[in-house]
This record gives sequence, C-alpha cells and structure tokens, in this order.
Amino acid sequence: MNRKVAVVGNTDITHIMSMNSLFKDAILPSYLNNLSVSFQPELEELHLGGAASDVAYNLNLLGITPFLFSVLGVNFQEFYERFEKNGITTKYIELHDKLLSPSSYILNDKNLNQITIFSSACTLDHNYCMDFKDLTKDDVDLAILCSNTQERMISFSRDAQKRGIPYIFDPGQSITSINDDNLYELTFNSIGVIVNAYEYTLLLKKLGRSVEDLTERLDFVVRTKGLEGSEIFTKNHFETSVPAILVMNAEPTACGDAFRAGFLLSYLDDKENFERALKYGTVAASFALEKSGTQSHKYSLEEFHQRVLDHFPN
Repeated sequence: MNRKVAVVGNTDITHIMSMNSLFKDAILPSYLNNLSVSFQPELEELHLGGAASDVAYNLNLLGITPFLFSVLGVNFQEFYERFEKNGITTKYIELHDKLLSPSSYILNDKNLNQITIFSSACTLDHNYCMDFKDLTKDDVDLAILCSNTQERMISFSRDAQKRGIPYIFDPGQSITSINDDNLYELTFNSIGVIVNAYEYTLLLKKLGRSVEDLTERLDFVVRTKGLEGSEIFTKNHFETSVPAILVMNAEPTACGDAFRAGFLLSYLDDKENFERALKYGTVAASFALEKSGTQSHKYSLEEFHQRVLDHFPN
C-alpha cells in the first residue's frame, strides 16, 4: 500500500562545519555574560536540509510518499531541482519572490557536540504556506509538524483539526521560541510527540506536566537520546527503550529526522507495535549517521530490512 504523509516545516540551505577542538576549551563559564569567541572549522559542506525536508527525503527512501509544505526564497535555484530528483513533489512548496531562503549553520566539535544558528528569512512572512491547501484526511495517512515558526505551526495544527488530519508534533529547535499556550495547543492537538532528550525536558517544564500527564491524552511520547538510544511512553503505560546502533566516524546532523521517518514507516503499518517503531527509527538513523550531511545517504528497502534483522533479530 502506498502511504502518504504531509510533512510541514522548514527547508533550508544547511552549512555543516567541523573542527578538531572542543567547545568547552574555548568557552569560559565565568565569561558567559560577556562572551566574545570565534571558532575556526577545518571543514565546511553545503547541503539541502531543514527538518521537514530531511524527514521527507527519508520517507521517500522508505517507500512513503511525502508532501512537503515549506517556504523557500529567491536563492532556491541551485537546490530546487534536487526535490524532484529525490522523489519529493514541489507542489506544496511556496516560493517567496523577495526574501532569501532560510539557512542553518551547524558547527560540530570533535566530540560531535553541535552549535546551530538558524536564519528564518522568508519563513517569517506568514502570507505563505499556512495550511494544507487541497489536502484532506482521505489524501494522507497523517502529518508531521516539524520545526517552524510558532505562527505557522499553530495555523497548520488548527487546519489539521478542521480537516481531520492526525499529526505528530516534532517541535525540534523551535521549542525554545514557542510560548507556553501555543506549546500546549500544539502538543495536545497531536496524536504523539517526538523529541530529543533536551527538548523532552524543556517540553515538560514549559507545559508544567509529567510524561504520564501527556500520555493520558496522547498515544505516545518518544524521547531520542543519541548514543543512549531511544525510549517511548504510551497511553496504556507501556514503556520500552531501544539501544542505538553505533557507527564509526558518525556525523549526527539530521539523523534525528531519519529516525522519525523510520518510526513512521512502522507506525503506519502497525500503530500498536511501538518497540518495532523505535527499532525502525534507529536503523533509519544509522544510515544517516554513516554519511556526512543531511541527505547524502541512500539505501534500498531490502537493505533497510536486512539491517533491521542484523541488529534486532527478535
């Protein structure tokens, strides 16, 4: 069966830089209130990225049709053709005729700690890409709301409610800029939440809720923990964790987006098999970890399922 997922969020031009030193050796805690520091990366790569674009890319690898809802600006040309090449329709991507596309600047230290700067650019114009256009609940199996402006996320959340489209909430790095009321609405209008360990702690703090409070109303809450793997909390009080697949010389950019795509592949097939969903997410992330960049990895469905068997035979 051909599954279809609406993916809402940022597409950006991603600059990935790496250096052979550590952030902690350059940042003095006693000077945080008067910080002036520079870093000199040894490597820089340019990629098409952004959470929504990365999720869409990985969904396509897994045989799921993604409908990507993003805003791009006047400097989109060199990357735009990659969408069709990667099997992603541009039908729902809106183009701003004056402002630049969003950009992210990611710096990795030698321990793979990251500092990210994101330039919102044309995404701040809320005359663009604010609803699901002509899509209905019969056109897609579900949606995933990725990092974006809170205004656009709220607009899509309410449109999803109106159209009966269930969605997963993936606030990502936008969680720091979402006010508490909007965060409450975005969370509890969703069927489930996927966050990393830092976002998980911040989500509960901003909502003033425990994870048990969330799963009284949501189907699941997933927390990814990097090298420590991932875990899930569900409505029926089922909790489980899955270890990470260790990859030599791993480059972590966008592996969380790959995890989400793998999770969705399993979830769309069986909404009760949460342990398998974590395993699928972990395997999808491992392919992304093996390649530098956001959308550099490729694999077949046969290779994907073989890796599932290799690492999770039971």
